[in-house]
Amino acid sequence: MGLDSEKIDKIESLLDKWCENGGYRDSTVNMPMLSAKLRIPRPELSCYFENYLKSSFRIWLSDIRFKEAQRMLLEECRYSNDTISTECGFSSHAHLYKIFKAKTGYTPGKWRDSVRKKR
Repeated sequence: MGLDSEKIDKIESLLDKWCENGGYRDSTVNMPMLSAKLRIPRPELSCYFENYLKSSFRIWLSDIRFKEAQRMLLEECRYSNDTISTECGFSSHAHLYKIFKAKTGYTPGKWRDSVRKKR
């Protein structure tokens, strides 16, 4: 199944708005929920992720949460890792740690310290 450019633009726009409104913060969100929320048929949404983003929904969502956690770690020093994990939609602070270790080789706090030293 392919998507025409109009459908791709619509999906991109809806996903951007969903992210801007903090939809990724819901730790229970999954593909069926997002499909229903955006009123995009699930096969079309799956096609968009697979063929146009070259990713899966879960990886895409994890990347968005990870980027927001990075931003918060650098800009919101007063927040604990528990608060950051909740605000970014991770199911637990342990999951936040796991993602950071996998992507950076560091825990969230060590990553923040290493980035600050480079500045």
